[in-house]
Amino acid sequence: MSFFKRAAAAAAMFALLGAGPSPAPSAASTAAPDVNVTRATLDNGLRVVIVRDPLAPVVSVYDNYLVGADDTPADFPGMAHAQEHMAFRGCSGVSADQISAIFAQLGGDGDADTQQTLTQYFASVPASDLDVELGVDSACMRDIQDSDTEWKSERGAIEQEVAMDNSNPS
Repeated sequence: MSFFKRAAAAAAMFALLGAGPSPAPSAASTAAPDVNVTRATLDNGLRVVIVRDPLAPVVSVYDNYLVGADDTPADFPGMAHAQEHMAFRGCSGVSADQISAIFAQLGGDGDADTQQTLTQYFASVPASDLDVELGVDSACMRDIQDSDTEWKSERGAIEQEVAMDNSNPS
């Protein structure tokens, strides 16, 4: 299966999550199309952008969710950041240790960031392992393990980030 077909198929896995509203067109979006950029919008509204760069045999996957610190409930400040952390605590069929081990064995890495209006998960892996990355990504976005036990465990990590002022936004 070609890279573009695999990427489109993998993007369909994210369909359960939906997508936020489309941003207003910018000046950049009215420029002449770049032949190395493929854009598509799936039936569920999920926007997929593939930027081809043949100079390196790696792929980077960015999942941008148009929710962030501004969207947290008043009675739970930091909820968006806390939920970002929970994505690394494990998911359906993949434990937290397995997530780390998979990326380490592939020679890749992954992380996340929460901003005021955006929560972003990103990973880089060898291009030949794109399907593995997208499988883990999809499983964790579909079914984060956020039990009370996991929340209690993760709360300490979040409190440490806040204490070190590494937790922005709230």
